[in-house]
Amino acid sequence: MDVGEVSVHGVEQAGDISDGAIARLASEIESPREIKRNRMQKLQDLAASMLELWNLMDTPSEEQRRFQSVACNVATSEDEITKPNALSMGFIDVEAEVARLENLKECRMKDLVVKKYEELKEIRRRARLPEEEDGDRR
Repeated sequence: MDVGEVSVHGVEQAGDISDGAIARLASEIESPREIKRNRMQKLQDLAASMLELWNLMDTPSEEQRRFQSVACNVATSEDEITKPNALSMGFIDVEAEVARLENLKECRMKDLVVKKYEELKEIRRRARLPEEEDGDRR
């Protein structure tokens, strides 16, 4: 191959690269960028949910430390994420933490509803009001 020849996807041309070859290269460059944007959006959505759930659930800082490097990426722009594997699928394991927190939230909400219902029953008992029928509950 001469110094003046360029090989792009098996196409060798002397001097210039065709518009088609440039378009294919641009497309191939855009593909990883699109993957990066999608992963970054997913990471930001998950991290925002995780931060909200941590706040809601009063999660201790010790439990939050594992995910601090992810949480700091919530407000990061695409160009600022340059660390290798920062958006790898393994790194986006935040999904499991969000699922755990949502499950914990659901359990706590159920416990709260049961507790409030028991308090209501006790208030009704003390006020000597008749017991509520199962059909009366909403």
